[in-house]
Amino acid sequence: MRGNQNKALKICEDIQKEFPDHDETIDLFHAYLLIKDEKASEAAQLLQQAYRRSHGVVIRNSWIDAPLLAGEIEPVWPMIQKELADSRFKAAWLIRHARVAQLLQSAREQMYKDLKLALAELETRMKPERPDLTLISDRGLALAMKGDKELAKKDLFLLQKLGFPARFFLLLEQQLGDLPLVHQVCME
Repeated sequence: MRGNQNKALKICEDIQKEFPDHDETIDLFHAYLLIKDEKASEAAQLLQQAYRRSHGVVIRNSWIDAPLLAGEIEPVWPMIQKELADSRFKAAWLIRHARVAQLLQSAREQMYKDLKLALAELETRMKPERPDLTLISDRGLALAMKGDKELAKKDLFLLQKLGFPARFFLLLEQQLGDLPLVHQVCME
């Protein structure tokens, strides 16, 4: 938060070396810092190793997202397809599928189809009286990818206001671009 990312990276590395059975939040935070530093490929490798160690779902999903940020589809494409076929709730996987289509650029129609299906599912799962912040994050990302930037910004600001950890809406922030001035105004 103080802008000393290099020091934070070093602390993460030291913890990972000193405590081989460290909590996966260190890996997630380390990967978050790497991605913020535009080192998504390194983050993907780190998360893949962490997943092999912990088999945690959050680590696995973060690992799948990191290569896509680096523009690497092949390592995670089979997992995305499997989850789309097998998962009860598909919205997050439809969004990942849409991200692949976005990377391919020739599959724009597929991207919009995936986003439309994801948003429809998310709408049925939203509970205004008890908002699930992961669903709001997914909705914001889908809206941003679809081009509904203003609605996506509202979701981002809500997540920030409610204190949702930044690593969970990093993709949304990146899709929207840098918003420091708007963020400051909305948080006051």
